Amino acid sequence: MKLFWNSVIAVFIERCNHTTTETSNRAMKHTLQINPTIVALALCCQPGFTQTVLIPPDQIEQVKAEWQKKAHGRPVVVNWLYMSVRSNQDPTPANRMTGEPMFRNFVASVELAKKHQIPTTFMFEHQTLIDPHFREYMIREMKNDPLIEPAMNMQFGQELVAKAGLKWRGERYVWDPAPSISYPSGFSPQERERLTDLYMADFKGIFGRYPKTAGAWVVDTYTLRYVKEKYGVIASAECPDQWRTDFYTLWGAPQNTPYVVSRNNAYMPAQTKENSLGVAMFRMTGGAEPIHHYEGGAATYPYGSMQMPSLFISAGTYAEWWLKMLAETPLSIGNTTPGTETAWINTDSIENLQRMVAQYRDLGLLKTETLSQTAESFLKAYPLTPPSGYNAMEDCKDTFAPTTGWMVKNVKEFVDNNLKDQPEVNAKIVENLPKVMNWDVPRKVTWYSSRFYRCGLLWEGDEFRLRDLYLYDEDVADSYLNHACVASDNVFMAMPVMDGMQWSSIADGKMAGIRLVEVKPDGSHEPLKAGTPKLDTPDNKQMTVAFPLVAGGDVKITFDEDAATFEVSGSAAPKNWAMELTWHRPAQAFWNKNTPPEQGANLDFFKISKVDPQALTYIWSPPTTLHQPEIGLPRATYTYAVKAAAGTFSQPAERVVLMTPAAGKVKLNLAVKARRIK
Repeated sequence: MKLFWNSVIAVFIERCNHTTTETSNRAMKHTLQINPTIVALALCCQPGFTQTVLIPPDQIEQVKAEWQKKAHGRPVVVNWLYMSVRSNQDPTPANRMTGEPMFRNFVASVELAKKHQIPTTFMFEHQTLIDPHFREYMIREMKNDPLIEPAMNMQFGQELVAKAGLKWRGERYVWDPAPSISYPSGFSPQERERLTDLYMADFKGIFGRYPKTAGAWVVDTYTLRYVKEKYGVIASAECPDQWRTDFYTLWGAPQNTPYVVSRNNAYMPAQTKENSLGVAMFRMTGGAEPIHHYEGGAATYPYGSMQMPSLFISAGTYAEWWLKMLAETPLSIGNTTPGTETAWINTDSIENLQRMVAQYRDLGLLKTETLSQTAESFLKAYPLTPPSGYNAMEDCKDTFAPTTGWMVKNVKEFVDNNLKDQPEVNAKIVENLPKVMNWDVPRKVTWYSSRFYRCGLLWEGDEFRLRDLYLYDEDVADSYLNHACVASDNVFMAMPVMDGMQWSSIADGKMAGIRLVEVKPDGSHEPLKAGTPKLDTPDNKQMTVAFPLVAGGDVKITFDEDAATFEVSGSAAPKNWAMELTWHRPAQAFWNKNTPPEQGANLDFFKISKVDPQALTYIWSPPTTLHQPEIGLPRATYTYAVKAAAGTFSQPAERVVLMTPAAGKVKLNLAVKARRIK
């Protein structure tokens, strides 16, 4: 397996070395530094990633009972997805697979799916549709097999662009990772339609039908709307959340659970049927690891983020932990989408994971379906995005224990090599990182999401904080809805209220969040230590999180579709409790702090602009690029407010907001509309 992980690292490093146009070269010099770090984590975790871990016969009944108790009878679905099937990776570098090896990987993927009877969705790039090897195999082995779903990859290569009579802007590659070159968002709306029509004609020429699924690493709204309305697409898939990784930033959408897309923004759930596109959006590569992934980039923000390995090439104890986590109070549906680009697969690792999935399925613990099969039943049951829970009540620390030392070492290399003008700050980052992000401390998380918001809670030992809160508004439009992107990257965001990754300062040793505190007579705030949380879902809409306080008293957090309520009760509970929101650095969009103002807000591109007793008001100017602000599209600026239905807001100090309860509770209304002010 060491050879396999070395090959994975080579693929990622080469992926960072893509050279396309001069402008995307400039952007990639930043991305280049972070991606080898991402993959090094997987190398540290080899033992937990490689071997099949099946449920022993004498433990099956116990596992089934525990699973049903956690899942409350709600479905858990695994959708195996290869989000990119490409026939020609690149014709020149010796370390890139192309031609026959690419075809062999694809065939192996199909054969494994059939061997283990795992319904699988393959998203084909256009080049495969005109490759004789692929075409012949597709017709013979896939056209009439209900186990295999052929789907559209929404990335346009050189051959399709030329066929449409358009200029190919790449240099060395017949495909290109930059959205401005080969993704629909890099073309005008009319050009997107022309390219899509040509793709669909070739697809139908092979399969005799149009695809029901269309997706890509990043999905633009205009093209998704077009394939829905003209060709009947009902399912899509995009990257899990990542910040400034490769050419795609996606941040704030529901974590790892499907959502129903709005007509104006593929990254925002619709709130109303009138503005629903009627397409279910899934997150690729298994989705984001729920505990460590989210703040993994805090030390190197805003220059890049470190992604935790998701469920795409892993088996062993990590996959066992991941599969069991899916049943942890899923509310509407527990879901994951293992798989990756067929160029990256290792058949041994894929087969080990598929054996595990097949056993769980055969025991009745989960279902395996193609993406469009799940989308069809999901949309029938939920015309709008239902509430969902994505929870990990047990840490996977046995898998990740070695990473703290690794992380410090690699972060030090990164900041020393790339941020040479701030040696004192770099030294503080390296010193504080293992203290504030000690992954040896057991962690638990909950993620609740609905059509109005998502919220992430974290327990680190006996420390508790709300580290993430993002809002959704179906009227906030995709930046590329009507205009082609010119910069090399795409940015899709929801509306921030609390962001523990962007607002934390590792240099200062402080993590942002909303904490429960006791207000002392001298006005100081002391964080309240927390006990073990318990989850409950009395219906398919509400999730409650309850835990004791170490000093006495009980906490109950209730997530409703459009609100969150925080209560502390009990005779031993502190009388002067409150919730303290703190942030420790400005949100920063671009690498260079001195970006000219005409390129849009950089520092504090989202911020709290006003604190009233009943409302917390924000200003947010979402970037249209993180790599190349000098050529980014014009940016919109919005304002929105979170209102207190119970309790009051105040600002006792800089970068501190206090939420004081009324009648023992704080209740936040989270069905929020944004107003565009620029």
